[in-house]
Amino acid sequence: MSIMSDGELWDRLNRELVAKVIGELQYEQCFQINKEGAGWVLKLTSGVRYTFTGWETLWGQVRVDVDSLQRSADLAVSAAQFFLDAQSELELDDIVLANLLEECAQTLQGDIQSWHIKQGVSAAELASMDIDRMQPYLNGHPKAVLNKGRLGWGDAELEQFAPEYASPLQLRWIAVKKRHCRVGSSHALEMSAVVRSAMSDDEYTALLQQLVRVSGLIEPWVLLPVHPWQWQHKIRKHFYDWIAGGDLVDLGVAGHRFLPLQSIRTLANIDEPEAFNVKLPVTILNTSCYRGIPGKYIEIGGRLSNWLHERCQMDALLYDRGTEVLKEPVGVSCSHPHYVHIDKAPYRFNEMLGVVWRESVQSKLRSDEQAMLVAGLLQQDNQGDCVVGHLIVRSGLTAQSWMRAFFDAVVVPLYHLMCKYGVGLVAHGQNLTLILADGVPRRLAIKDLQGDLRLVDQDFAELESLDADIKSVLTRLPPHYLIHDLQTGHFVTVLRYLSALLHEQELLTETEFYSVLAEVIRDYQSGCPQLQERFDMFDLLAPKMKRVCINRVRFLEGYGDRHERPLPILGTDLENPLLVTHFECNRRLPDESAAR
Repeated sequence: MSIMSDGELWDRLNRELVAKVIGELQYEQCFQINKEGAGWVLKLTSGVRYTFTGWETLWGQVRVDVDSLQRSADLAVSAAQFFLDAQSELELDDIVLANLLEECAQTLQGDIQSWHIKQGVSAAELASMDIDRMQPYLNGHPKAVLNKGRLGWGDAELEQFAPEYASPLQLRWIAVKKRHCRVGSSHALEMSAVVRSAMSDDEYTALLQQLVRVSGLIEPWVLLPVHPWQWQHKIRKHFYDWIAGGDLVDLGVAGHRFLPLQSIRTLANIDEPEAFNVKLPVTILNTSCYRGIPGKYIEIGGRLSNWLHERCQMDALLYDRGTEVLKEPVGVSCSHPHYVHIDKAPYRFNEMLGVVWRESVQSKLRSDEQAMLVAGLLQQDNQGDCVVGHLIVRSGLTAQSWMRAFFDAVVVPLYHLMCKYGVGLVAHGQNLTLILADGVPRRLAIKDLQGDLRLVDQDFAELESLDADIKSVLTRLPPHYLIHDLQTGHFVTVLRYLSALLHEQELLTETEFYSVLAEVIRDYQSGCPQLQERFDMFDLLAPKMKRVCINRVRFLEGYGDRHERPLPILGTDLENPLLVTHFECNRRLPDESAAR
C-alpha cells in the first residue's frame, strides 16, 4: 500500500472535494458545464476554466474523474480557491464566502482524518464490520458538499467528539426539576429504564444517592445525560440561573462509554451495544443546521414510534418483510428560561438541553444477521474498492438479484407506508438501517422519527388510530409534496450515488439498476390493487420529479441566525430515471452483458 506525503494527501483530498463540488453544484444548476472534445469544461466568469473527463448519469449529473481535473494554466486544484473562482456563479457575498471557506477548511481536516483511519482497512473488512464500529469510516452526507463543517470545534474537540476519530466518551449527568421539562414517554417505568441502560446498577444507585444528598428529593426530578462539550460550552453558562437556584444539579461523569455516530449528536453504547442509543444537543453548525433537540415533538415521540411499530407488526406486507422501527420511548426537552420568551429567537437557543433515547438496532438482530447503515453501501476504501461489491459477492447473487432484494426490503416498505398510511419518512442513508443475512438484504429498520416523519394532509382511514394530538403536531403535506420524502430523501440522496458507484465499479449499469427498481415498484403495485387510488396520488413513475438543492440554501441564507431551520430551494424538474426506456446513459461499461 503506497504512503502519501502530507503534500500529496492534501493535493489529493482537495482534488476529490473539487470534483465532488463541481458534480453536485452542476446538478443543483449553479452553473453549466459543456462538452469539449473528449472531456468537459467549466468556464467561470472569473476567467478561470476547469477541465476534466467524466460521464453523465441518468440524473443529468456529471461524475468528474478526479485524476483528470485541471485548473487554468496548470495551477493547483484547491477547494478554497474553487469557491473564490466561482463566487459569481454561486452568488456568494463576501461574508458568506469567508464563512464558507472556514467550513471548507474544517471539512478538509475531517477528510484527512478519514483517510488516515481508513489506511490499512479494506472494503472487505468494512463490509463485515459491526454497524457502530463502522461509523468512523463513513464519509458523511454525500449531497452536502461541505459535510464535515463542525463550526465551533477546534482540534481538541474534533479528536474527542468527531466520528472519524473513533474516540469513546462518557456522558455527564444532571438532574433538572421536572417542572422545567417537557417529557414524552409511553409509561412511567421507561424513564428509569433508559437511564439504567447507560450505566451499571452501582452507578445508578450512586447517582440517586448523590441527588438525595443535594436535593432531598422534595419534588420530582428528571435525570438527563449531557454531551461533555455541550455541558462545558452551553449548559453551565446559559442555565446558570437554574444551577444557582438549585433547579439543576450536576452529578458528574458516569456510566458506559459511548461512540459518536455520523450525525454527531447521536451516540451508541459500545459497552452494552444492545442498550439504547442517546441523541443529545450539540450546538454547533454542521451541514445544514445547528444540532439541537427541538421540543416540538418530544411529548409525542414515544407514542408515535409505538404507533408506527404497531403498523409494522399488524400490516401483512410490512410484517412479512420484517420491517423494524427503532422506537424512541423517552424524550426530554428543557426550554431556556429567558430565550423562550423571545418569539423569534434563533432556534438554537431553545434546543440546547434535552435528550431522545432510541432503541439500538443491535437489540433487534437475529443470530444470523448483520446491520449496516444504508450509507455504508456507498463507502469505498482508500484504494477505491467498494463495500457493496463485497456484499454482493458474499451473497452469491447477481448484482441485479441483490438490488431486487434491496428494493424489496427497503423501497417497498417505505412506499407502502406512504400509500397505505400516508406516512412520509426522510429516508436518507443515515436514517435507514439495512439488515442482511450472509450479505443478502433481508429487512429494514427505520429511525429518527422526531421531525423526519410527516403525514399526508388527507383523512386516510388508516390514520384514525393515531392520536389526534400527535397528528396536530406533525407536519401535514399534500400527496404531491409528501412523495418528495421518498423521491428526494431516498432516490436522490441514496440511490443516485449507489447506482453511479455500481456503474463505475462495473457491477451494474445505471439502466439495469433503475429498470430493476421500476419493476419492483410495478410488482408491488400489481400485488395491491386495492391501493390503486393511492398509487395515483403518490406516483413514483411520473415523468418528472422535483429537484431539491440543499447547497444553494447555504449560499443564499449564509451563516447568520434564523428563527427556524432553513428550507431547501427547488431547481427545474428532473426527468424521472425510473422511466429508463426514455434515456441513454452517456457512459457505458465495456461490455454491459458482462456486468456482474
